[in-house]
Amino acid sequence: MKRNAFDAIGADLSAAAAEKRRHFVPALLGGACLVAVLLMMAGIREDFAQMPTWRQIALGASWVVCGLLFPAVGIGLWFPGRGSRIALVGAGLAAPLFAVVGWPLSDAPHPAAPCGIALVMLGAGLVGIGALSGAFAQRRAASSTAWVAGGLTLAALTTTSWICPVDEVMHVATGHLLPGLVFAGIAVGLARWLHARQRS
Repeated sequence: MKRNAFDAIGADLSAAAAEKRRHFVPALLGGACLVAVLLMMAGIREDFAQMPTWRQIALGASWVVCGLLFPAVGIGLWFPGRGSRIALVGAGLAAPLFAVVGWPLSDAPHPAAPCGIALVMLGAGLVGIGALSGAFAQRRAASSTAWVAGGLTLAALTTTSWICPVDEVMHVATGHLLPGLVFAGIAVGLARWLHARQRS
């Protein structure tokens, strides 16, 4: 009798995980296609091959950590322990920062608006895909939405650094970091609203 109960629980968990994957995989593919289209339209920054190896690694790692692992935690496909979650958040903040902020910083001014607009448009597209897939309503806890929305915002922030070769201080601050911070607040607020609406 006890074994049958355990089997039933296991079957329920497997079914729930399969349902989450059914939402996650198409959204992941859609987001990857959106990023690929932007990169094809805008082109990868011309100095990519000359960038320090650590920064190239940061650019790639940011996509994996923020665009894949953060949403996996948010929708309930992965349940890391407390220490792993803290380490993941640290990596998710550090990798995009290393990717965006080059060294040494240049002092040649450059318009910030195009990069900020690209970041917001890509972020809106990624969050829109997440909303349509039901990613923000997969877990009961509203805090789970921050993992998804925050990860997608950081992925969009990283993508702009695959395109933009400018490392001037004010450009990075006003064209990348500030729009990313503002959009993150909007995305998390929207995600919480969708969570409440879709789970009601």
